Amino acid sequence: MKTYRLPLLLIIFAFAFAYSASAQHLFVTNRYSDNVAVIDTSTNQVVTEIPVGSFPVRIVMTPNRLKAFVSNGHSANMSVLDTVARTNIATIPVAQGPGEEAVTPDGGRLFVVHQRGQHGLGCPVYVIDTTTYALITTVYLPGNWLKDILFTPDGRFAYVANKPRDKWT
Repeated sequence: MKTYRLPLLLIIFAFAFAYSASAQHLFVTNRYSDNVAVIDTSTNQVVTEIPVGSFPVRIVMTPNRLKAFVSNGHSANMSVLDTVARTNIATIPVAQGPGEEAVTPDGGRLFVVHQRGQHGLGCPVYVIDTTTYALITTVYLPGNWLKDILFTPDGRFAYVANKPRDKWT
């Protein structure tokens, strides 16, 4: 069992922060403070904290690093951050329990996986336009706990880690 703890921690750590456009600032979610800390990597000092929704769990940036999207686990929404101005510029409503997220390699779409099934439909994956913040579609996957999403380099396919409906292994 110990062999699984280290990789899991590394995955969680890898998705809890993102670098800004200048690559001099690190954006880190603060789950219990409901904000995103912006850290100057040349001094290792927090330069500002950006208020977001309740219990921010994940953050991802567009490929050009001008926007960041934050999954707010307890407030059923996504915060949109301007990484240059270091401000929260929009809120996107989603279902309760948004978790991991990924932006397509072309930067056009944000995929948000949820960690809870909904009314027998399965777990939703929201596909959101990164320019207008409009919901493009919702895909329901079977299972109880969608845990991660990664795209192929060309953006044609997304792989989602999922726990089966009736198994806890």
